[in-house]
Order: sequence, then structure tokens, then C-alpha cells
Amino acid sequence: AEAHFCDALVKLSAREQFTAGVTSGKKKTTKRQYPKLVQFPQRRDLSNGNHDDDNDDDDYVSLSYWGLMHRLRRGHFIKLQSLYRPTNIATADDDSERRALISKLHTLLTRYDTLQGTGLQSSLPIGVFRLLAKKLRCRGECFASPFNAHFRRFCSAFWDTDEVFGSVGSFFTNDEWFVGSAQEEDDDGGGGGVFQANPPFTPHFIRVMTDRMEELLEKAARKRKPLLFVVFVPKWDETEEYG
Repeated sequence: AEAHFCDALVKLSAREQFTAGVTSGKKKTTKRQYPKLVQFPQRRDLSNGNHDDDNDDDDYVSLSYWGLMHRLRRGHFIKLQSLYRPTNIATADDDSERRALISKLHTLLTRYDTLQGTGLQSSLPIGVFRLLAKKLRCRGECFASPFNAHFRRFCSAFWDTDEVFGSVGSFFTNDEWFVGSAQEEDDDGGGGGVFQANPPFTPHFIRVMTDRMEELLEKAARKRKPLLFVVFVPKWDETEEYG
């Protein structure tokens, strides 16, 4: 599947890099103005047993639009492509869908690059996520982004750019994901379940998050929805938020 996807990227790169100056009869076409993939993941020879390809600094893709270029690691590119809901590998030969994916990716990268792309929370080991999924059937994450999300559905800060990659919106505004539809007063309206929360590590944010969780738990109790938050915060014994 990965080789198939890389082949699709090669075709896209070749097509997009040579659109300028193409003639059709006597009429010269203009260069297409949409983000383009200017480099693509290279195939790797794994016959020697070396599978550490994601650690190769040369293994990346670049997306460019009007001189603004973003560099993205190959593993992240493939992950984001798999999260992109309107597109999958089966439709990789659809030019319009591929262009839509590249455009959405470029917009996403521009947004996060503008914010320096750094997070304030510590990442969790992959084993923790696997345990949450296996033992508690965790539904998703309260604070994530398309770049670091483990589950396919998650809350994030920027619904406008993140929605096509799996975001359900802000943790502070989306009630329906946690407690079900507002029109449903019984236990048949969705919602409920277990959610992981790894918030930004600032006392104020943790306090606001706690207030929001208490609000959601009260709403879930009124609608008879089993709701659980598994929260990861620093061991700040001296702060009110830790207590």
C-alpha cells in the first residue's frame, strides 16, 4: 500500500512541476496556482533488515505555494494522508482529490508553522495509548493536533484547518462528542465513553480544563451517559491545580 501511494506521489510531482509553459495548439496555458508537491518519499531497500527509515533526515516531502515551502517528514506525511477523510489510497489516481489533499496540508502546515509548531505539553509513550485503547476502549483525545494525535478522532485548537484530518473541534465548545446530541435526553443520543486528556502544562489552562470537565460530567450524569476522563498532568504538588 505504501509503495502504491509513493507511486501516486511520483506521478503528481511530475505533473505539477511541469505545468508552466505547456502549450495546447497555439495557445499557451498559464501555470496552475495551487499548492504542489515538489519532493516526494523515496522507496527504500529493506532487504538488509534496516527498518529505521523514518530517522533518515533526507526522507521528507516539501509542499510549496507561491514561494512558501513547508518541509514534512515522510512518516508524518503518510499519517496525515491516512487521516484525511475525503481521500484514501484507493482514490490516489484522482487528480482533484490529490490536489485537495495537498492544498489542505499546505494550509495546515502554514497555520502551525506560524505558531512555531511547538507544544507546551509532554507527549505520552505509545504504550499508554495502546493500553487506553485496549483496556478502556478510549474514544479519542481532548487536546491534540493532526500531527501528534494517536486516535483518529480528537479535539484540537483549530477546527477550520484540522477538521478534514479528524478534529471534532475545540474541547471547550463541543458538547455533543462527550454527552450526545442536545435533542436527546435519554441514553440513545450518542456521547459518553472514555477520553484521554494531556493538556498544555500551565496552571491556568489546567484549572479551566478541570472546570470544563466538571461541566461535562454533570451534563453526562443528567443524561445517564457514562463518561470518564483519563488526565495526565505534571506532579506540581505546590499548585492548587494539582490538588
